[in-house]
Amino acid sequence: MRIYVNMKKKAKIIAKKTIYIKDIAEIVVNNESIANSIENTIVTNLTSDEEKSYIISSVEVIKTILKKYENAEIINIGEDTTIIFYRKKESHKYSLFNILKVTFISAVLFIGAMTTIMCFHNDSDVKSVLENFYYIIFGQNLKNPPVIIIPYSIGLLSGVIGFFGHFLSFDLTKDPSPIEIQLTSYNNEMLTNIKETLENKEN
Repeated sequence: MRIYVNMKKKAKIIAKKTIYIKDIAEIVVNNESIANSIENTIVTNLTSDEEKSYIISSVEVIKTILKKYENAEIINIGEDTTIIFYRKKESHKYSLFNILKVTFISAVLFIGAMTTIMCFHNDSDVKSVLENFYYIIFGQNLKNPPVIIIPYSIGLLSGVIGFFGHFLSFDLTKDPSPIEIQLTSYNNEMLTNIKETLENKEN
């Protein structure tokens, strides 16, 4: 009998201490009752009440399955390890703390981005460039010409929103936005770091 094990990259466990195979992996086998039996098999029990991360290797899962099905051929088609994030209770996305945290971070990012744009415009002397544009088009010298500055400001904002594509109600393209790519990259690097840290602690 051939059993395919698709280990997850990460798993979030809330409140319970008993970890079943179905919590960290997907089992594929041509017998539904056997698949259900394997998925409901205990892999390990968490001994600490502390909210922290654990790591379970595919070897542990394979050994657990072989205890029940000694003659099975087991093939792992997923990750080598699964990172378990244990939490005592489900956190609320819209709690006061999370709202204040998001508000503070957004304010810091907004002020930082605003300062960066102003410094760039000052260093590049964009003001003089726009005034020269006005002189070329209308033949007059005018400081801070609104007919040039206002469209430029609207275009700058529209360009940023269009580039990141994160604040629109529709997608300009099916490709992931730069923010989504950076978030995915950060998430992968974070999981890799957690995995290496946990493996070093075990060794």
